Amino acid sequence: MADIEIPQDSGWTPIGFVSRDLFKSSTSSGAYRYFAGIFEGNGHTISNLNNNEFSTMNITDFRTDKYGDESKKNYVFGLFGVVHNAEIRNLTIESIDVKNSAYSEAVVDSVGAIVGYVDGGVVIENCHAKSGSIEGEDGVGGIVGRIYNNINSSKTGEVIISGCSADLDLTVVDQKGAGIVGFISSAAQLDVTLANCTFTGKIEIKGQNGTYLGGIVVASGSVRSLTIMACKNEGTLTWAEVPVDENECVGKILGTQNALIPNLRYSETVAEDPETLAVIDGWKLQEELNEKCEWNRIENQG
Repeated sequence: MADIEIPQDSGWTPIGFVSRDLFKSSTSSGAYRYFAGIFEGNGHTISNLNNNEFSTMNITDFRTDKYGDESKKNYVFGLFGVVHNAEIRNLTIESIDVKNSAYSEAVVDSVGAIVGYVDGGVVIENCHAKSGSIEGEDGVGGIVGRIYNNINSSKTGEVIISGCSADLDLTVVDQKGAGIVGFISSAAQLDVTLANCTFTGKIEIKGQNGTYLGGIVVASGSVRSLTIMACKNEGTLTWAEVPVDENECVGKILGTQNALIPNLRYSETVAEDPETLAVIDGWKLQEELNEKCEWNRIENQG
């Protein structure tokens, strides 16, 4: 496989489905659609990932959600859209240009350079996103937009993201975002591990609707376990000039929805200070490992 350059005037259609409603597909007779294989990048680079000109995507496949206008639909975006029981390794994405307003009838929800939406057990290893920008409504991450557990919600699974990095400008228009994984939710049967991941870009969040921001990851309490090992946030996190309420918070590493995450573990995880955060008056600032969570240090690992 050689390096690939996507034409800038021809938008990328994600590998795997483009909707969080995995079963609502006009072309699959109600069957689930997702990528469920092994992708070996062999160290190659894909450039010019963009969401311009969605002529190949069927808007009937998009999800309807509430973002001010209930008629507005949303879609998943990344090199991969929806992945389930998959492995993705050894790949770099560069010169990224993803706009929330690229499609007139829909916004971007669950967007990352590598994967928009992870459902169930997935391994992402040695994948990197550099140069360019990603803008989305919710679930915005440098590597993965959103981790969820929908297809086999009653079965345990494991998500491992290791050796990944993101150096991008990320913009969250409404709700949640982070440097590596934008949001983990409805994952009560998932064990999630982030190891040796680094964010060195910029994140700006503009939302006024229950907003959470993390240097590495944002998560709710509905995850079986979350382990963060040797991850670094060397990026800049800023909040636009909007009213801030008591439910909004930021973590240099982890941002949460004021929830206690069970089985939360860490080792050798740092966020450089003070450059990591632009501190804004009234911002409910969480400390490096987020003071609202009960952290358990992994023995003999820093």
